[in-house]
Amino acid sequence: MVDFVVYLGDVITANNIGVANASLYWDQAISPTRARGFPWATVFGNHDDAPFEWPIEWFSPPGIPQVRCPLANSSCLGEEECSFRGTSRLELMKNEIKHNVLSHSSGGPKELWPSVSNYVLQLSSSEDPHSPVTFFYILDSGGGSYPEVISSAQVEWFNSTTQKINPNSR
Repeated sequence: MVDFVVYLGDVITANNIGVANASLYWDQAISPTRARGFPWATVFGNHDDAPFEWPIEWFSPPGIPQVRCPLANSSCLGEEECSFRGTSRLELMKNEIKHNVLSHSSGGPKELWPSVSNYVLQLSSSEDPHSPVTFFYILDSGGGSYPEVISSAQVEWFNSTTQKINPNSR
């Protein structure tokens, strides 16, 4: 029996979604969990808001798809490459939290880079909701094309947070 689901990032990527607002796609990705009434949490990965990039020939008269990007969301670097700013991970997280009562996701501390989905989630027994069974430490692996996995600032945050939650290291 499923009691809880954690989405581990890179579920959607702007590399494949040439739209300004990917919230619909994120909603579709989490819809099976929501439809079954399972609570969940999300941690984002580095591709969840990667820019949509394409060769310029895709958008020439013989190319497909014929997309006209609004200037506010796109940029071109010469004739070889264009990029499109889709929905950021921060926007996806805010939308998920605002519109889904089953989501236990949380935004991370703003001063912690990357700051979209670094948080601690306490899991409790259904018999005793006030007694923690375990803690999930959710660590965001960055955004866009950054090669970082976990930053040293996140390691420091993890160490200080675990010390506050569990000072006796039990």
